[in-house]
Amino acid sequence: MSKAKALAGLSVIVICVIGNARADSFDVSDDQLARLGVTLGAAEAVDHVEIASAPAEVVVPPSQQAVVSAPVDGLVARLLVAAGEPVTRGQALAELDSKDFLQWQREYLDASVAAELADAQLARDRDLHAEGIIAARRLQETEARAHAATVALDQASEQLRLVGFDKPALTALMSKRRLSARLVLRAPFDGVVAAQHATVGARVDSLEAVVMVADLRTLWLELHLSQESAAKVAPGMLAAVNLGDVELTAPITTVSRVVDPATQTVLVRAAVDNGAGLLRAGQFVRASVLAPSERVTYALPAGAVTRSGEAAFVFVREPNGFAARRIEVLAEDGARIYVTAGIDGGARVAVEGISALKSLWLAMQESGG
Repeated sequence: MSKAKALAGLSVIVICVIGNARADSFDVSDDQLARLGVTLGAAEAVDHVEIASAPAEVVVPPSQQAVVSAPVDGLVARLLVAAGEPVTRGQALAELDSKDFLQWQREYLDASVAAELADAQLARDRDLHAEGIIAARRLQETEARAHAATVALDQASEQLRLVGFDKPALTALMSKRRLSARLVLRAPFDGVVAAQHATVGARVDSLEAVVMVADLRTLWLELHLSQESAAKVAPGMLAAVNLGDVELTAPITTVSRVVDPATQTVLVRAAVDNGAGLLRAGQFVRASVLAPSERVTYALPAGAVTRSGEAAFVFVREPNGFAARRIEVLAEDGARIYVTAGIDGGARVAVEGISALKSLWLAMQESGG
């Protein structure tokens, strides 16, 4: 269709509208809707209004991270997992060969035997002292040696507990008396291998990191807002992230009372349930801060609102046309606009072709309709 014909068609519609105008209502048929390029959308009732938005970093809470380190000096003999792999509590992550580990087992066995002999000697000396055969001083010396043996055994067992030996493992070592230089490092909880710090064949020192494990079931969204925006935010409000067809919401837990001196922004943090695994640690997403609305509020596409002076209007579909309804704008987020008053839930509102409807409406007003 040529531009001249389109203008002529619009003129015909304007004439028709002027002749049938009633206050701020004007007639537009379904056929005319198509010619004007008008499409409709529904006003969506919402409980929250966006008050701020910013890029957010997905962060693993510190309490859900653990570094699995080498408890003794050794050689990385095997790596049983790689970065990104899921792991379960107690799963073997790596194997180390360590002379220190071998020595600790020997020390435990020696201390166990010494403690057993010291206890037996103490039992005999107590009997002898009760019969008056030995002096009290000798019994005291025996008790001291038994106590020292017990302390040495406790120390040796604690050393092995540091490398993952539990009570059944200690009992098995005592019963089998079989030493091994190979130490297995295990996952402390269910999670994902976040980082691999060592390679096969590398020598590691005591307490040097080998693998990092992270629990990703709950993550943090960290936003950095301007001081003006942060002043409107309070714990308990919601942070929302759109991931395709899915919207994740999370309660805000922290609004920092410290301003970053470099950026002059304020940290806002929300804890999000990531059970479905939609978020990945380290990624950046666009997040919105939603505050509860104190009034009945509707969300519309931003293009649905037109302005006349300082007043804002939407065009609501009626049986035979449209009505220009004045609304109150509460907030905008770029894609949507939040309004109250002037419309009802479920109202069909023009969301495209607004300029053509505005022309018809203004022509009606100028004609005195």
